[in-house]
Amino acid sequence: MSYNELIQQEGLNQQFLIVVKPSRQVTSWTFAGTNIYKNLFDYGYVCGVSIDGVDQTLSSSPSLSSGQYYWDNDNQEVYVYSSSPSSEFISVTYELHFATMGAHFNRIPTDSSTTVVYFDPIVSKPPQIKATLTDSLFGFLPSQSTTVVLGNDEHWAEKHLYDSSFNQKQVLVYHWLGDLETANIKLVMDMLSQNVSYSGDNITIRLLDKIDQFDKEYRGIFYSTSTFSGLDPNHEGRPIRFVYGVVDELYAVNIDYVEDNPTTSDNRDWAVREGSTNAVNGTVPASPVSTTTRTYLNSVNGFNVGDNVKFSKASTEYGYVTAVGANYIDHAALSVACTNGDTVTRPTVSQVWINQDGARYRALYDRDYSESVVSGVLKISFNTNTETNLGINTLASVDQVSCRVYGKTNDVTLGGSPFGSTSTTYNALTDPAVILFELIKDAGVSEDNIDTASFTTLQGEIG
Repeated sequence: MSYNELIQQEGLNQQFLIVVKPSRQVTSWTFAGTNIYKNLFDYGYVCGVSIDGVDQTLSSSPSLSSGQYYWDNDNQEVYVYSSSPSSEFISVTYELHFATMGAHFNRIPTDSSTTVVYFDPIVSKPPQIKATLTDSLFGFLPSQSTTVVLGNDEHWAEKHLYDSSFNQKQVLVYHWLGDLETANIKLVMDMLSQNVSYSGDNITIRLLDKIDQFDKEYRGIFYSTSTFSGLDPNHEGRPIRFVYGVVDELYAVNIDYVEDNPTTSDNRDWAVREGSTNAVNGTVPASPVSTTTRTYLNSVNGFNVGDNVKFSKASTEYGYVTAVGANYIDHAALSVACTNGDTVTRPTVSQVWINQDGARYRALYDRDYSESVVSGVLKISFNTNTETNLGINTLASVDQVSCRVYGKTNDVTLGGSPFGSTSTTYNALTDPAVILFELIKDAGVSEDNIDTASFTTLQGEIG
C-alpha cells in the first residue's frame, strides 16, 4: 500500500523523519596524495563540500580530480582536491538525522538505494504542516513557517551549535505512515532553517519556506469519454492535471480501460498530464572518456537523480541516474560504455511504477513504455511485452500506475517578450513569479489589468 493510499486511512500510526543539513569550516587536513587531503569528520554524513564558495562534485573514490570530493562513510573521512587547503576556505555540509521514533533507514527515506543511517528518536515536537498568508509585492500568497523541537538530554547538540552554521540551511521533513517502507514515506517539507535556540534540554529550529522544486498540480481541462473512448469510468468529469517543475508519484489515468479478461493489448494507454512532451537528450563527447558507470554529456540540464534514462549506442541499454555532476551522470554499470556521438535520453515521464497485487514494478522507458500526446494530453503506452519484461501478470483495470513527470518549458511572455526562463535543473518552468503570472493570464485576466511591473520586480528578486 502506498503513502497516497495510507494517508486516507484513519487511526494509522504516523511518524516523522527529519534531515537537517548544517555546514562548518574545516581547517585541519592531512596529506593523502598529490593534491589530495583528508579529514576525520565525525559530525554527520557529508553531503557537500565547497572550496572558496565553489561547490565540489562527489567522486566515487578518493582518487580525486580538480573540483571533486569524496566521503568515506565507513571510516568517517572526507577527502578534497586542493593545492593548499590552509589558504582556502573549505566548508563541509553534512546531514543530521532525527525522528519521532528511532529507525535505521535510508538517509534519503524515499530512495531505498541510499546508505542506511540511524534516525535518532529525539524529535519532541514535530513541525506542523499548515499554510499561512504572507504579504507580497502583488498581494497575499500562501507561505509556510513552523518549528521543530529536538531533545538534548545527552547533549549531542553542543558540538554542532558552537562551530557549525544552521542559518539558511536545508531541512527536509518526511512523513512516514504505517510500516517503515519507502513506499509509505513522502517528503512533505523542503525548507530552510532560520534561527536555532537553545533552552535547557531542548533545541528549537525555526523553519521557513524554501522554493526548490515547484511541484504542485494545476488543473484546467477535464476527462471525458467523448475525448477518450477507453476512459476509466471512475475518472469521467475529473480534471486533467497540469504540472509545473517536476512531480513524483503522480497517478496516471487509464484511457484504455478493459475490466474483464484483459489481454496484452488492453490497459495499455495511461494519461499523465495536460501539455506536450519535455524529454531531454544529451550527447556523449569524445573527451572526457565515459566509463561503464559514468557517462559524460555535452549538457546535463534536465537530468536528475532517480530519472530513468535510455542509452542509445551500438547496443541500446537502460538505467537510472544515481548522481549528476557538472558534465556527467552516474548510473549502474553498463555492459559497454558510451562513446563519442552516442545519446542519452531522459523522457518526460522519467519514472513509471506499476502497482500490482501489493507490489511495485519499475518500467523502463522505450523498452517497456513510450510517451506521446493525444488530444493535448501527455500519455504513456505500455508495450505488449511489458509484462514479460517485468515478470508481472497481465495489466488489469485495478492496477495503478504512478510516475515522475516533468512539466512544460517556459513559453510565457510579458508585453510580447519572453518572461523568465526555463530551469536548467529540470528543463522546465519552475519560477513561481512566472507561473503565477501565467495562471492569472490563463484565468482570462488581460495584461492591461495586471501590475506587470510588480511581477517583473518579483521575478528579478527571486531569479
